[in-house]
Order: sequence, then structure tokens, then C-alpha cells
Amino acid sequence: MPKYLIIAFALFLSACGSVQIKEATSIQPPAGVSSHKLETAICDGIGKTRGWVIETKKPGAVVAGLHSQQHYLQVTYEYTSSKVSSKITASENLNQEGDKIHKRAIGWQQRLDTSVYREISMLK
Repeated sequence: MPKYLIIAFALFLSACGSVQIKEATSIQPPAGVSSHKLETAICDGIGKTRGWVIETKKPGAVVAGLHSQQHYLQVTYEYTSSKVSSKITASENLNQEGDKIHKRAIGWQQRLDTSVYREISMLK
């Protein structure tokens, strides 16, 4: 088989696992919840999700990271009194290129979002 066909086939296979990164997912927190409570709920949700760790915290944002074998995914939660949103902000070995990333990364982000948003929904 010619070398260019092997390369083309390899590129095709690597692209099959990639999906488009969606716009940041977001929820509206309960009315009247303080920024401190939101940050705590986000951190609790991250802490309850297997493998995820809090990398940095600053007013209005919490950054979480996941190392899985040779892969790395970073998700940032930005929050205000009216909105909490998550987006993928970095990755390694997940074929991230432009607005595409390996489909496994999207699943990891969705599981983390579920945990974080569950914690936020329980705030009063």
C-alpha cells in the first residue's frame, strides 16, 4: 500500500473519535445565593467526581483538571449571581484542534457538569 494511503487512513481513523466542542454549558443558580456559596458548591461537585481536582480558584472562576492515563482535560467554571457556565479550556492528547476534541473529553466534561450542577441546584 502506498505510504500516502497509510497516512490518509491514519488521519481518517484519528478524526473519527473527534466531535465538536459545544458552546459553554450553563445554569442559573438559585436566587440570592452568595458567590462564596456558589464557589463552594462548584468545588464540592468537582471533589465528588472521580479523578477531577481543583487546579485554581479566583473570584468568579474555578478551574478543574483531570489526568487519565496520558490524557489531560481542563474545564473552567465561571460564575456570577445569575449564571454558572463550564467550558473546556485546555487538553493534552485528546486531539483538540480548533473547535473539535476527542469524544471521550465531552463525556468527562458532562459527568463533571452533572455533579457540579447538582450541588448548585441544592443551594438555598
